[in-house]
Amino acid sequence: MPETAREYIHQRLAQGMTIDEIRADQAALNRLSVQMQVEMEHSPSPEDFLILDQGSPDHFVSCRISEVDPNDFLPGCIHRRYATVFILVPLRYVGDGTREKDASLVKGMDG
Repeated sequence: MPETAREYIHQRLAQGMTIDEIRADQAALNRLSVQMQVEMEHSPSPEDFLILDQGSPDHFVSCRISEVDPNDFLPGCIHRRYATVFILVPLRYVGDGTREKDASLVKGMDG
């Protein structure tokens, strides 16, 4: 399944917004990507096998990093249960202009 924040950014770019305009409203970015994540996770049937880049609770971290209060839009995410969770060694980060990370957050993730 696609990363919802990236999907949100691509949708807004297609509507004519600039990346700076999108990033300027971190609350909207977080709120709408959480909403998209929850909808995406609930859309398939229970028999479907999904692999997610991240789960709903991961958005709590992005809210904290961007200093956005998660309490307005994350209550439904903290009770989310997944059948299996894999934590893998991160790949080397390569910026692509869509989801730029702060260098201090990426440090140590280069392999």
